[in-house]
Parts: sequence; C-alpha cells; structure tokens
Amino acid sequence: MKIVIKKNLWSGIVTVLVSIILWITLPYCIKTQVTSLTAAIGPDYLPRLMIAMMGFCGIGLVITSIIFKKDDEIEIDLKSELRTVVFVIMILGYILLMQIIGFLLATIIFSCGALFFMETKKPMHYAVVIILSVLIFVSFKYGLRVSLPTLIL
Repeated sequence: MKIVIKKNLWSGIVTVLVSIILWITLPYCIKTQVTSLTAAIGPDYLPRLMIAMMGFCGIGLVITSIIFKKDDEIEIDLKSELRTVVFVIMILGYILLMQIIGFLLATIIFSCGALFFMETKKPMHYAVVIILSVLIFVSFKYGLRVSLPTLIL
C-alpha cells in the first residue's frame, strides 16, 4: 500500500503538534521558582525559546504549503517502511520499560534487541553494547551523580 503526502504541510503540522505538547509538558519536566511576575530568566527559558521557535517554523511550513503552494509530494510505500515502524515501537517500549525495570536492564535489552533486529550475528557486538551500557550507567550514576531510573542498584 502506498500513500502520497505533501511534505511541507505534514512536516509543519507534526512540528506544531509536537511543539504544543512540549510547551504543555515543560513545567512538569523543569521545576522552577521563577514566575512571569519576577521577570527573571529561569531554567525553563532556553527550552521554551527553542519550543517556540520550533512551533513558528512549523507554522511557516504550513503557510508555505497552503498559501504559497510550495510543496513536494512524496510517495511512501508502507510495506517497505514496516521495519521503521517496528523500530519506533521498540524505542517507545524501551522508554516505558526503563521506568519499570530501570535504565541498565532496559538499555541492555533494547540494545541487544536492536542488534538482533538489524540481524547482527557477531557475539562481540552484543558484548560491547552490554559493557558500554554498564559503563554508561556506572559513569552517570556514581561518577556524575545523575539520577537514573533503577530497579535494584
């Protein structure tokens, strides 16, 4: 099955929707004591600026497509893109799994699963991603003292 979409129009719509979602969820991600009454620049200033710019760029793409009629149509073969969709689902599963079993185990499972999905057969590749996952976890958790989701450690 093939679908034809207008590249600028749909890119703009998706960008605007993502920027709206990010704008709404930002206060839950970055806690700040700074309010609009204090007029000080807080830790959420730069992310808000980037989200606003992203939204304006999305609006620009939509305007370019609808008003100025400057848009390319692309044809997407859904059958050939099935592997991409499966990999995106794997990434979403990784994000959810990380909250349940922790960063280290979820990263090892996802990394090995991604290698398997990409049909990697060399055991050394699996060993490297496991070792790197452990090194990243130990570096961030104990070296840099960055809080990572954990199950046991």
